[in-house]
Amino acid sequence: MKKNYLILCCIIISSITVIGQNVKFKNMTPQKRAKIFTELMQTQLNLSTDQINKVAAINLKSANEMEILKSNNIGKLDKRKRAIKIQKERETLFKFVLNNEQMDKYLKKKKEMLHQLKEQKP
Repeated sequence: MKKNYLILCCIIISSITVIGQNVKFKNMTPQKRAKIFTELMQTQLNLSTDQINKVAAINLKSANEMEILKSNNIGKLDKRKRAIKIQKERETLFKFVLNNEQMDKYLKKKKEMLHQLKEQKP
């Protein structure tokens, strides 16, 4: 159960490289990934109905951009840079939707998950 929770949290905070390492998420449609992101954010951040709709749109936009990026025939470094840019744009849009407390909690969870990922790498 903890492993599934960790995987779902990683989706929210990870770039295309982390998603690409997990076959389960790699084969998901952008719509499905965006839905999972949104549902997890809804439960973790106690989003209002209006926020849910806005966050869902942001997540779908980002998931579609990541999907296009995955299919590009560019180098790994370029993909990583572009994925980071997509993630930063996504977080910038979140700042207009989430209140300060929610954004702080989101960033804290992101930091925790990145730390856990680094510890798990062989």
